Amino acid sequence: MMTGKTKNTKTIAGILDFGIEYQGAIHKDFVLRQQTVGDEIDAAEADAPDSAYGAVLMAMCLDSLGTIPKDDLTYQLIRGLSSDDYILLQQKRAELKKKLKDMNANTGILVSPASDSENTGTPKKMSAPLVL
Repeated sequence: MMTGKTKNTKTIAGILDFGIEYQGAIHKDFVLRQQTVGDEIDAAEADAPDSAYGAVLMAMCLDSLGTIPKDDLTYQLIRGLSSDDYILLQQKRAELKKKLKDMNANTGILVSPASDSENTGTPKKMSAPLVL
């Protein structure tokens, strides 16, 4: 039984409250991965109504749902989830995003804006005083 986070830092695991029926069994355990820009593009170009964008994207980012084969984790399947389970998946996606942001913030690497010449070692050019 999966409870909590998986070892992969770009995924998060959990258990749906109601699950989804597939081939006579209810599937609840899931692993959700971080979404990418490529996923967003693919979801926008998918053969599905515009109103299904979120469900298409969610299906693409589900690494697993019970023992359902990955190829069968489609937006059509996601449509069968209860609203509560879909909200849970959205919350887990937000939790994963926060976890990844926090990990990146704690790496100790500071990035300075390119326009901040004080931090780049390049001296700032100063204008000569105006003499009247």
